[in-house]
Amino acid sequence: MKKMILSALLICTTAVLSFAGDYVVVVNKSNATASIDKATLKRLFTGKMKDFGGKVAVPINQDMSSATAKAFLTDVVAQSPEAYKEFWVAQQIKGLGSAPMIQRSDAAVLGVVSSIPGAIGYVAKASVTDAVKVISVQ
Repeated sequence: MKKMILSALLICTTAVLSFAGDYVVVVNKSNATASIDKATLKRLFTGKMKDFGGKVAVPINQDMSSATAKAFLTDVVAQSPEAYKEFWVAQQIKGLGSAPMIQRSDAAVLGVVSSIPGAIGYVAKASVTDAVKVISVQ
């Protein structure tokens, strides 16, 4: 019982720390972009912008249950993961596009972003590798 309580406490603490905005935006190394503003990020992740860095934009989301996705969507898109899902259902019903690809982990996001020139995603700061380029968010 004591182990379960400690495990739950550790998970909650990790979620709170990650939710505090502890994410970075990553792009493919071939992308010349060095920084991006939140309005442009929002346009990319809501399908309003179709190109990025001279390539077809490929936004990559984390699994909606992750603390990183919650932090990013709240901070950038100004929606909860639930509201974001509803937004995309409505867009698809209207024929206005498809939701961005979802990856289950930071490693999966990094793998996809490193292999697609127009990809843009977000991961926990601690997960970044040299396979991708981190860009600053203004």
